[in-house]
Amino acid sequence: QELVGPKHRNNVSVLSQSARSLGFMILSIMAFLVRDWSHIALVTTLPFFAFFLYWWVFPESPDWLKEKGRYEEVGRIFEVIAQANGRELTPEYIINMKRRFRIEKSMQEERKRNGTETRYSVWDLFRGSNTCKKSTAIIFIWFTSTTASVGLSLYSFELEGDLYLNFFVSAGAEMAAAAMVVVAVGWCGRRCSFCLGSALGGALTLSIAFIQAGTTSRLSMFVVAKLSISSSSVVLPLWTSELLPLVVRSIGMRMTDLIGLMGPIALPFLFNQGRKSSGVPLLTLGSLQIAGALVALLLPETIHQKTLHTLQDGEEFGKHATWRDCFRLGPPRQEAKNGILKNRGPQPQSPILSLLRRQDSLRRASSEGDQDHSDPQSESSTDQGPVVETVKITVV
Repeated sequence: QELVGPKHRNNVSVLSQSARSLGFMILSIMAFLVRDWSHIALVTTLPFFAFFLYWWVFPESPDWLKEKGRYEEVGRIFEVIAQANGRELTPEYIINMKRRFRIEKSMQEERKRNGTETRYSVWDLFRGSNTCKKSTAIIFIWFTSTTASVGLSLYSFELEGDLYLNFFVSAGAEMAAAAMVVVAVGWCGRRCSFCLGSALGGALTLSIAFIQAGTTSRLSMFVVAKLSISSSSVVLPLWTSELLPLVVRSIGMRMTDLIGLMGPIALPFLFNQGRKSSGVPLLTLGSLQIAGALVALLLPETIHQKTLHTLQDGEEFGKHATWRDCFRLGPPRQEAKNGILKNRGPQPQSPILSLLRRQDSLRRASSEGDQDHSDPQSESSTDQGPVVETVKITVV
């Protein structure tokens, strides 16, 4: 996601998530053709060794390279990207980029010499009240979303009918959800897409527990519930990456993914309990999804927002949100196309504009003082032509 611009970030994120669903569909076909579990294990693991043959083809994240001070590599990546897109970097852009890189590199070397270089850890995700609140909410919804998504996939084996067909239909619902998310995240935002999908999927999962087994409506509601929950699971990685500051994004993504995978560990025990009471797994999974949707309302919307680079940016983002903002559906209202919200308070003025206004006020004050102390001769000389003043501005 860091290699593409905001315009294509949604499509890239959804495409990467849909690859998992495609793999599940292929897995159901392979399991139908190859019935021996040991052969299936070999077929699904050995092809991964091919990934080590072309890992070097993928470029590193430019933002990550800049944080590490490897500015020469950033410049080479920009040149490759421009060449691949049929563009050409202008000489002015290259000069400004090199100048900025030299300044940032010298500042980084100065911090290393002084021993003030910052190293980030997991605890930085909980530094500050607003950052701690958002990190806790993100961890909780990752736990609930991952548990419910994996749980419904496993519950497809508990449904009536062919096991392989049920699993294939469950994976197909995830593919359909990915197609829906492409439109939803750009139209109504990340938070609205996640909350609606999670709440609808949780409500349908609870309803399935009260439907008699063996009916067609039970299978239909399962497919719709799986589609809704899968749509929220596709939105979640994109939303999380935009909520976390760049300096702790990789740490935060790994931690949330790890904690999210702890939930499915208890699923075998949950389904074992479901053999005594068939409604227990569905009631548990549905309740988790609804709880995750309610907690997700506390997180701010990230569509049309600038990338959060520092911990201070993450602390300030969404800090002044009200309860009314939590229940606002759709993307936030904008004051301009750059994504600056109206409720962010007064924005800093341009230094050039401030200097011009100050120069204009001084000119008016000076002219009023001259009129009070001038004689008729000076007034007649003033009427001969306008006074031209030159304002010299130095922009750093």
